[in-house]
Amino acid sequence: MRIAQDQYVPAADAAFGALGAQALRNTLAVVRALYRHVEPELITGSLVVVHRVSDGSGGSSLYKLSPSPECFSGVEMLATVYDASARAGAAAIEVLPSGKLDLHLEWESVDLVDLSMEAIVYVYDGEGERFFIGGKEKAVYDPSSGVHASVFAIPTFRTLEAALEAYKIRFVSTSQCPILAGVWTNGTRLILRNKPEEAMRQSLTHYLKAVIPTTEVRPEQVVDESHPVDINVTWLFTTRLALIEIKWVGDALTKEGNLLPYRDARAREGAKQLAEYLDANASQAPTHETIGYLVVIDARRRGLQLGIEQLPISDAMWYADREIEYEPAYHTFRPDFAEPVRMFAEPALSACKPG
Repeated sequence: MRIAQDQYVPAADAAFGALGAQALRNTLAVVRALYRHVEPELITGSLVVVHRVSDGSGGSSLYKLSPSPECFSGVEMLATVYDASARAGAAAIEVLPSGKLDLHLEWESVDLVDLSMEAIVYVYDGEGERFFIGGKEKAVYDPSSGVHASVFAIPTFRTLEAALEAYKIRFVSTSQCPILAGVWTNGTRLILRNKPEEAMRQSLTHYLKAVIPTTEVRPEQVVDESHPVDINVTWLFTTRLALIEIKWVGDALTKEGNLLPYRDARAREGAKQLAEYLDANASQAPTHETIGYLVVIDARRRGLQLGIEQLPISDAMWYADREIEYEPAYHTFRPDFAEPVRMFAEPALSACKPG
């Protein structure tokens, strides 16, 4: 175990003895339990968890800050109130000698170093997570180098985002996935076959099942009576849920054999659909932490016509770095809507010529 990670463990014993070590264990138990219900990545304010080190006598360390805190017998109900009221603000949870929890919302800022002279203090905010113990700040070592929002939480959304990025680079860019290879009319990878969406959904579903084993991945899940989403990802033993909508843009064959171009409007339509799915899901699963992901498979080519087997490389790769603009840009104002992920599917090298 890394020394940096160990700092807060011996610090509790050094500062307070056996009572400090026990208070630290209790604090960690509360933090871990809380993060099973509240996704730390979605906390935009600050969270403080305090456990006063004592033999059970005396009052609350924080009573002066919030004269009437809300008291809970367990984490589950506290998490519901915290999630609804305080995720974007400042909140403090005190672990009481009885095992009950006091929730202080919008409490005034105090000197956490001073507070740590009588308590184990855990902090999660925009700077990450750390402890204050015995008047000193102690680091929490993150072995994932920032991939996980908290080392005390089950990895969820950031793991999914990393998986989507890897899928984009390793499988979509050159159609290395055998399922994705079948969405094209031939090996040039210029024209999509008619209705390729089912194969795309199947490919991403199989991939996510393989790389995130702590999840249940289901294709084409109905959010409510009229909202089927492409992929539903549920993390086991948590309240985390991801809804993935897949859209493709590019030139595809119709049933009649014509070439039909689909461009940016199709991706914007997908964004609107996903926003509606999220609204419906909020009613159906109000206790879940849910984020929506729009995945756009980009097969756009410039100047493509039926019968063409080669394009100038400037036309074949014209859209490689051309992002899609969204209006409204849901990801800029909805915390449950992730930034859309565009995955450019490159043509075969044999389909490109100079120019």
